[in-house]
Amino acid sequence: MFIFTGEQTLMKYFVRTVLLFLLAALLPASCEREGMVPTGLEASSWRVTRYQEAGKLRWERLQEGPLLIFVDGGNYLLKLDVNVCEGEYRLFSHGEIYFSGSACTKVCCDGTASLKVRSLLPRMTKAEQEGDHLYLKGKGRIELKKVSSPVSGVR
Repeated sequence: MFIFTGEQTLMKYFVRTVLLFLLAALLPASCEREGMVPTGLEASSWRVTRYQEAGKLRWERLQEGPLLIFVDGGNYLLKLDVNVCEGEYRLFSHGEIYFSGSACTKVCCDGTASLKVRSLLPRMTKAEQEGDHLYLKGKGRIELKKVSSPVSGVR
């Protein structure tokens, strides 16, 4: 055993505490299941199957949820119950994603769930894809399932 002065002991304690704190902070992140980073989202359509608002434990399931369509050139369409919204998105490395706010038609009245999905979309910061499912995460979560046939005539 080594003999340390008071200053060396304090420094050793500080370094050990910092290392333990970092280990404790990083361990849960390493245990979280990671999906594949989505590639080639352009010209694909996804149906929202459920969403979870930030700070809430309950997921809201949707039978016929909004349709998210990634069109060419970094644009997206969000087809709600009645109205259609349009905005821009950017997909970065490691699954980071950015959705701009959207401009929507105002034909009639969309349901509460559709409006919540619309408000959640710009808050999403991470995208993961597992098979035919797309998971958007950020301040809340949105789960989508790929639509097999492309939707035309949405605009």
